[in-house]
Amino acid sequence: MNRSHIMKVVIVLIMTALLLTACNPPNTQHIQGNSTSGYEMGVRLPWTFEDVLMYATDVVVAQYVTRRPFGQHSMELEFIVHDRIFGDAADRIFVYLFSGERRSFTTDTQYLLPLVKISDVYSYTHEDGFMFLTDLTLDLNNPQSATLYNEPLNQHSTGMNFNSRNLAKDSIISYATEVTQNNTPARGYIRSDDLTEIITGSPYVVVVDITEIRRLVNMQASRDWIETDIYYVTVTEVLNGNIQVGDVLRVVFFADTVFLGETHIISIEPDCPYDPYLHTFTSRHSLHTEDQLPEILQIIADQQMYPYLIHHTDGFTEIEIRL
Repeated sequence: MNRSHIMKVVIVLIMTALLLTACNPPNTQHIQGNSTSGYEMGVRLPWTFEDVLMYATDVVVAQYVTRRPFGQHSMELEFIVHDRIFGDAADRIFVYLFSGERRSFTTDTQYLLPLVKISDVYSYTHEDGFMFLTDLTLDLNNPQSATLYNEPLNQHSTGMNFNSRNLAKDSIISYATEVTQNNTPARGYIRSDDLTEIITGSPYVVVVDITEIRRLVNMQASRDWIETDIYYVTVTEVLNGNIQVGDVLRVVFFADTVFLGETHIISIEPDCPYDPYLHTFTSRHSLHTEDQLPEILQIIADQQMYPYLIHHTDGFTEIEIRL
């Protein structure tokens, strides 16, 4: 595999970790991808076919539909999912390419797609959005033509002979199912706009003062995927969670929604093992208004009084406690 192919994979992973999460890893040999994949992703190159499968948060059999521009520099590819080998991908998914990535698909066949879920609360991508891990192309109707790093896939597989003319689609799916059985599912965020679900599902609900700029949206290299501002905030009141008044955090906000000197109620969670001060929203609706405060306090009081129950419009509904 040549240097350009190695760098392409590294760039995709670093962009995933830094552009989407603002998480600053200590080095590029071990970078955090929890906003898209929910687990720590080690960069060890070149990958085998089996590595690609094991790092995937979703592996599907899918048929290509179409592609369209996404933002100014990216591309969105649409697929219909025929089979889920690992993960809970929707029936129709959208896979995104960074600027410079080139992938070719036809509509008359089915592909095996190892993917990483884009589970970033700030992203403009579709809720059923994914990224490719590598340039793997595996046409299940013609597996002998499969490639990885623009080389025959058989050169990069340790457990399957892709040169065999007798290699069947079902055999590949069975093998992929076996390899991915211990994969880590994608980490998600709260997709509901229901205040009760957001508050009970958030480890921290706090009142903060916006005290210092860390990075504004005009400093982003690209706005295709997200538009965010990052501020240092000081915790002035703790409504819920094991956090202290006076703590200074770095919090990622949607661009142009908060400004220096303001006070806000937010529901957040830590988002980076390398930086305990970095926190992100738990939902797209985690910036709360002042008039929501009484309801928030009531939800928290109900949760503390009845830890197995949450307040609902028609009474109390039993839920699983978040550990």
